[in-house]
Amino acid sequence: MDDFIIGNITGGRCKKLIIERLMKAIFNSPLFPEILPDTFEDRIMGCKKYANLMTGLILLLFVGLLYAWSIFVKPLEEEFGWARNQTSLVFVLSMISYNIGSILCGLLLKKFSEKKALFTAMCLLCTGFLGASHINTIYGLYFFYGVLCGLGIGLTYNVVLTTVLTWFPENAGMAGGVLLMGFGSGGFLFSRILSVFLHSDWGWRGSFKILALSFWIIMTIGIFIIRRSPLQSTEIAKGADCGKTVAGITQSLLDSGALGALDHGKPVVDITPGQMLRTKFFKFFFAWLVLLGAVGMTVISSGALLAEKINATVSQASFAVGILSAGNGLGRVIYGRLCDITGKKVFAISTLSFLISAILLLKAMVSGSFALLQLTFILVGVSYGSLPVLIAYFCRIKYGTAHLSINLAILSMNGMITSILGSYGAGLIYTITGTYTLALYIAIVMALTAALLLYCYMRHER
Repeated sequence: MDDFIIGNITGGRCKKLIIERLMKAIFNSPLFPEILPDTFEDRIMGCKKYANLMTGLILLLFVGLLYAWSIFVKPLEEEFGWARNQTSLVFVLSMISYNIGSILCGLLLKKFSEKKALFTAMCLLCTGFLGASHINTIYGLYFFYGVLCGLGIGLTYNVVLTTVLTWFPENAGMAGGVLLMGFGSGGFLFSRILSVFLHSDWGWRGSFKILALSFWIIMTIGIFIIRRSPLQSTEIAKGADCGKTVAGITQSLLDSGALGALDHGKPVVDITPGQMLRTKFFKFFFAWLVLLGAVGMTVISSGALLAEKINATVSQASFAVGILSAGNGLGRVIYGRLCDITGKKVFAISTLSFLISAILLLKAMVSGSFALLQLTFILVGVSYGSLPVLIAYFCRIKYGTAHLSINLAILSMNGMITSILGSYGAGLIYTITGTYTLALYIAIVMALTAALLLYCYMRHER
């Protein structure tokens, strides 16, 4: 029947069905159990659904450049003579701005379309990278790369995640994992490519200019494709009317978690940001994210530098950053699926993974084993990849979709604290001691504290 249809429809429709078949071949698997419907109208919706997913994946792959910062550190320090704690502050500012951008996105999406939000992000990113290519002071780098690029990445991240997930109400964990795989794997792609440009005549200035042009192209494409699901838009409109009665929800109900119960993958009620902040789950979750996020930031912000400390070559250091980012991307897919399967048990899995990776990383640095360092970087990446997936998954499950963009941004604000503790803290320790050993011991203590916090929360839940 499909062959007959394709043989008798116009070229435009034929292209849509070809795209649909391609998407179906990729995603019609145990990871995505949903089969595309047989009606023509539903097939078109299926095409739009996976077009949004693929475009979102590519956009997040590009903005995942945030995690490749460490490859710029050495060229900049050599040219300007900046100290490690000064260059570490660039990454801290970019993470803080990233979280602020995510919050601003939540506010923008309440008044403007996804198209306008992405256009704003494009302007920030292009201006940021182009401006960074002309800087001669550390403060210029702070502003253009740290602030403007960070804001652009935060806007893009939140727009893509909250918009594309509206197309996957039944498989939010897996779809979110696929999207976040792109965000986590961006460093893997860019660390290898940018390493070539950084050590050529282009240098770091030329590399920033190339990034500005690349973001202008890819963001323009995203502006014309990324759209909220029409079905989800209807649900949110209805939820806005229901939201007027939510103010009467008692605190005991919020703390009990009853409102976060699942009804075929959908939350029973949408919870406002103010109500979310008062729940016991939020308080536990945010503290847990800060502790383990700081462990991950200690490594991610200094990936290439850690490799160089055990006498790795420039090429080996770039490869180490690449596998760290690859692990980050892989972890987001793995934990996306684990969320759908195991529920809250995924917290214990993630905590144990962080603890093991912190211990192995210390051993790798003390022994000077580059092979063990690579293995550890993969594990650290996979562990860190769990955090944004858990944020996206449990934010939707516990607190609903009507206020998802704001709630998601608030939970993601843990990155402001983790970047200071992990990135700037590790850089400051290195500046004082000349080694990362003390920072790694502190990372192990934070992982143990997170495990204790999880144990106390789970015991209280019983």
